[in-house]
Amino acid sequence: MHSNPPGPDEIGTDTFHVWSRNETPAAKNALLDETGVVTTRKSEHQSQVTRIFTNGQPLHDFESFDSASRGPWPSFLLIWKTRASHLVSLGALLTIVNLAFQPFVQQAVSFPQRLVPSGNATVPTIYNITVNGLQGNNVGNLNIVGSVPSATVSAIYAGLNGGANLSEVVPYCATGNCTWDLYDSLAICANPVANLTHLLTRTAIRLFINTTSISFNTQGPNTIPSTAYPGNQTLASIAFPDIPVVLDFFMIYYSPSINNVAAIEASLSFCGQTYNTSVHNGQINTTEIQKWGRLDTSQTFDFPKMWPLRNFTTLWVAKGYSDSLQDALAKIFSGYYEINDNEDETYSSVAVQALNSSLIGSQDDVATLSLFRDEIAVSITNNLRTGTGSVAFEGVMYGVETYVLVVWVWLILPIYIVLLTLIFLLATIQMSHGCRTKTWKSSSLAVLSGLSSETQDQLGGLTSMATVEERSERVRVRMVEDKSGWKLAAE
Repeated sequence: MHSNPPGPDEIGTDTFHVWSRNETPAAKNALLDETGVVTTRKSEHQSQVTRIFTNGQPLHDFESFDSASRGPWPSFLLIWKTRASHLVSLGALLTIVNLAFQPFVQQAVSFPQRLVPSGNATVPTIYNITVNGLQGNNVGNLNIVGSVPSATVSAIYAGLNGGANLSEVVPYCATGNCTWDLYDSLAICANPVANLTHLLTRTAIRLFINTTSISFNTQGPNTIPSTAYPGNQTLASIAFPDIPVVLDFFMIYYSPSINNVAAIEASLSFCGQTYNTSVHNGQINTTEIQKWGRLDTSQTFDFPKMWPLRNFTTLWVAKGYSDSLQDALAKIFSGYYEINDNEDETYSSVAVQALNSSLIGSQDDVATLSLFRDEIAVSITNNLRTGTGSVAFEGVMYGVETYVLVVWVWLILPIYIVLLTLIFLLATIQMSHGCRTKTWKSSSLAVLSGLSSETQDQLGGLTSMATVEERSERVRVRMVEDKSGWKLAAE
């Protein structure tokens, strides 16, 4: 740190300023630049003295050389005047190019930031689900092992509202910048949506007071109860009977896209998914890389196996938990929807209302329902990954490190300036030594005190700058030594 000089009202006090990381190189840069300027100025003046010592020169040259050491324009004029034929021209050139010294050095050195590993980060995932994740007794469940937690039920309803995404699972990342390798997790996957309208045959239209009911029969062995709008079917897909499901629901509804009654089916299954998670500047981003396998929840042993195995980890769900989740989903995805003659709407459940809101006005019912069940699957998956039995998958946490970056190409000119300054200094010393020139202070006072009486008589009275410049151009001087020291004597 350095001490600032006290102000006029701070006599006797010391103020201190601590150099920051950015100020320290700037101060060193300025110090180096100023050192080069001073060296050039002193060498330039001494080379002038040597020139006057060896050859008589106009007295005005003191002014020309002194001005040249203080700025680029006088230096340019000096180079022009001497036709770059004297060593002092090198000093004038260095005075000009020194203007670029600091800008070039500032461009060469910067202090960017980079991310470096600084610890472990974790993200929740889940491989196995046991009945420990259940609570209470579930009378509707034949196994009577308990019901799914209220948080899982809330996640199902949250999925009905839409907007669920995998990035809602919050990892531990204290620095706000973390990465993980690809990792696996138990998940809920949405199966393809099937349009079952071709299975319907209209049999009757019956009118009731304020209510219209339409009955249908299917053309195949499966039947769709006319009272289900939508209704819960057995846990086997009508369109895809080979797919093991944890939820299967269909609905008969009026489709504006075809202006007729339609039937559609959707289902969910336990599966495995592979994720890629990262955190950048506090923003979490989790994407699904792959989904694989479907868990056959119809098996009778306690924990159905999930195949294939990944990373030597077996994914499984206890059958008691699977049964309880099926029961909870079946209760939510059931009900009916009615419109009376006054166009008053009646919804028997939140799921029915959400389905109707999604499909009303849809131009592609399959695509709309696909998006609907995708968001439900993501919402339940997020709940499972952060619930009972979840584990922490480790990743890398990155901290911010500031480092010095030097772009060496920007230092070429400053290095050449320093080298030329040293050459100029050594050449001036050598020339002064060879001519036995004494060191002369670069000061106007030194020039005035060094004028001999004869030279002062030739100058005469000086009443204006114009007179000074005119006579100093006319009077040529050289350095001579007498008993009192060195003098500037007129030729």
